Amino acid sequence: MEHHGALGVMRSLGRLGVRVYGVDADRRAIAPRSRYCRGAFVWDIEAQPARASGDFLQAAARRIGGRPLLLATNDETALFVAENRCRLRTSFVFPDNPLTLVRSFYNKRDMYFLARRYGIPTADTSFPACRSDVVEFIRTAQFPVMLKASDNIAVSRRAGKKMIIARSPEDLLAHYDAMEDPSNPTMMLQEYIPGGDDSVWMFNGYFDERSRCLFGITGKKIHQTPVYTGMTALGVCVPNPAVHDQTQRLVEATGYKGILDIGYRYDFRDGSYKLLDSNPRLGATFRLFVGSGELDVVRAAYLDLTGQRVPDSRIIAGRKWLLEDADIVSSWNYFRDGTVTPRDWMRSYSGIRETAWFAADDLRPFLYVFGRSWTTLGRRVSRLVRSERANAPAIQNGCRCADRQRQAAVNTYFQSSARYWKEIYHGHTLQPLIYQQRRDTALLWIERLRLPRRARILEVGCGAGLLAVELASAGHFVDAFDPAPAMVDMTRRQANDRGVAARVRVSAGDVHALNFRDGCFDLVVALGVVPWLHSEAKALAEMQRVLKPEGYLLITADNALRLDAILDPISTPALRPLRRMYKALIGAARSAKRDDHLPKRHRPFEIENLLAGERLVKIRSQTLGFGPFTFCGYEIFGETMSIRIDRRLRALGERSFPGLKKTGAQYLILARKRGVIRTSGERVH
Repeated sequence: MEHHGALGVMRSLGRLGVRVYGVDADRRAIAPRSRYCRGAFVWDIEAQPARASGDFLQAAARRIGGRPLLLATNDETALFVAENRCRLRTSFVFPDNPLTLVRSFYNKRDMYFLARRYGIPTADTSFPACRSDVVEFIRTAQFPVMLKASDNIAVSRRAGKKMIIARSPEDLLAHYDAMEDPSNPTMMLQEYIPGGDDSVWMFNGYFDERSRCLFGITGKKIHQTPVYTGMTALGVCVPNPAVHDQTQRLVEATGYKGILDIGYRYDFRDGSYKLLDSNPRLGATFRLFVGSGELDVVRAAYLDLTGQRVPDSRIIAGRKWLLEDADIVSSWNYFRDGTVTPRDWMRSYSGIRETAWFAADDLRPFLYVFGRSWTTLGRRVSRLVRSERANAPAIQNGCRCADRQRQAAVNTYFQSSARYWKEIYHGHTLQPLIYQQRRDTALLWIERLRLPRRARILEVGCGAGLLAVELASAGHFVDAFDPAPAMVDMTRRQANDRGVAARVRVSAGDVHALNFRDGCFDLVVALGVVPWLHSEAKALAEMQRVLKPEGYLLITADNALRLDAILDPISTPALRPLRRMYKALIGAARSAKRDDHLPKRHRPFEIENLLAGERLVKIRSQTLGFGPFTFCGYEIFGETMSIRIDRRLRALGERSFPGLKKTGAQYLILARKRGVIRTSGERVH
C-alpha cells in the first residue's frame, strides 16, 4: 500500500464505484490516503506465519462481505497467494495458477529455461555455482556484463539491489562477492544487450481461464529508475505486434492465467526481442497501459472474474505515464552522464496523460507524498549536521586511511589512462588546446625568470615528460617525479628519444612526502597536480621545503569560478545550497560513494591563501581557457564553435574585460619562497 501501483488500483476501480480495500504492515502507507480507499487492514504478510496470514485474510473477507477479488502487488504476495490458493479460494476470487507455474514466471533462472523450451528469444545466460565459476566465465566474457538475481526477494533483502552492469572483471567480482550467498547461489551472468532505455519493451495484459488475452498493450521505457537497470520512471505506449505475439505464445504454452507484466529488450544485432523478466502479478506501472474506454489490466481482471464481459479496447499510441519523484532523480543522473540532452528531456514530457501520485480528483496522496518528502529532507539535513559535529574527532582520526585510499585511486586512474594524458597534448579539440596553452604559458614564464643555465628544477606530476624534456633541452637539470609507474616509464623514454637523458632524472613517489633534501631546487613546477591532491596544504609544504630560499614555485589549479561552471545550473555556486538540499533529499550525502579519481576545483583566493601560509609570495597569476560550455552537463556548442568562443573570450580577458580575467578554466600562479631573515637584517640561504 506504500507503492504507487496500489494507489493506481484504488483509483482505477474506485472510479467505477467498486469498493477497494488494502492490506499492509504500515498504517501510515500512502494508498489508504486515497478518497477511493474504503479501508485498510494492518498486517505484515511477509513477517507472519503463512497460516496466521491466511486466517487474517479470511477474516478480512468476512468483514468486507461476499468473495472479494484478491490482487497481489509484489513478488512476495504473489507467491503467498499461489502457495495458499487452496485455503484462500474459499474466501476470495483470483486466477488459480499452480505454485510451480508462478515460481517459474517469478524466478529468472526458471523463466530462462522455460523461454528456451518454447522458443522465446533470451539473452545468453550463465548460472555460476561458486566464485571460481565466475573467474572461469571472465576468461572468455565480453564486457559489460549483467549480474542479476534469479531470486529477487532473497538478494534484495541481502544486498539492497537486484542487478548491476559490471564493466570490468574487477567490478564483476566485487559485486558478485557483495551480492551472492555462497550457501544458496542465486546470481546469474547475462550478456549485455547494447541499446538505450528506449530499447526496453513491456507487455501488460490480462489472460482468462483459457489463457486467452482479453486485454494487452505494449509500450517501452523512456526513463528508468535507477537509471539503465530499474523500473519505469517515464514510459510510452507503442504498438509492437512481435512482443504481443511472443507473450501470447508463451502464455498459451504454459497455461498461465491472470495479470502478467513482462519485459523484453530489442537486440539490433539479430533483430529479436529478448525476454528479460516476467512478473506473474500486477506491475507497478500498469496505469501506463490504459486503452480506449479507460480499460486497464485491473479493470479487465475485475470484469472477467466477476462474470462480466471485458469490452474490446485498442491501444492509445503515444500515451505517456510519469512517476514524478523518481523521474526527477533519474533525469538528473541522465544529465550528469550526458545520455539525455535538455532538448530530449523537454520533448520526452510531451503526451503525458497520467502521473503516479498526482490526480486532480484525488489530491490527498500527492500532498501527503509531497509533505513527507519535505519532512524527510528536514530530518536528513538535521541528522547530517548533528552527525558531522559528533563524528568530527572520528573523521580526523580516520582521515589518514581515507587519504591513502584516495591517493591509491588517483594513482590507479593515471596508471590506466597514461596514454590519454600523453596524446592530449597533441590533440586539436578544445580541451587539448587548453592544456597546450597552459604548458606554453608555463614555459614562457619560466623563460622570463632567467634561471641559471644549470638550475635544478623539480617537476611534480611529470606525466608523459613533455615539459621536463623541454626544460632539460634548455640546459637545466630536471628531476621528473610522478606517482604512476606508467608515467615514469613514458618520461624516461621521452628523455632518451630527445637525447637529454643525462639531464633528466625520473623517480616515483608521493608528492605529500617528497624524497628530496631541503632547499635543493631553484624551481618547482606542478602543472595539473593540485586538483588531484588529498591534502593540498601538506603537498605545498613539501614543495616549499625542497625549494631554495628565493626559489620559485609554479603551480596550476582547476578554477572553481570558471565561466562555464558559473553559467551551468548543475555546477554554478549560486545553486550550491539547492544541490545540497537535493543530495540530502535522496540520501546521496551519506549513501553515494564519491568517485575518488575526480579532480577538485579551487577558487583562486583559496590557492593564494595556501601559498601565503607556506611563506610563498605570489609574483603573478593568470587564468586561461574558456569552456566547453554546457547546460546541465551537456555540451552546447560543437568543437569548432567552442574553440572560436575560447579565443574570443581569451582576447577579451587579456584586455581586462570585466568578469573574464579570473574566470578561465585553469588558474596559473607563480610564487617565490621567502628567505629567512635574521634580526640583524642578514639574509640566510
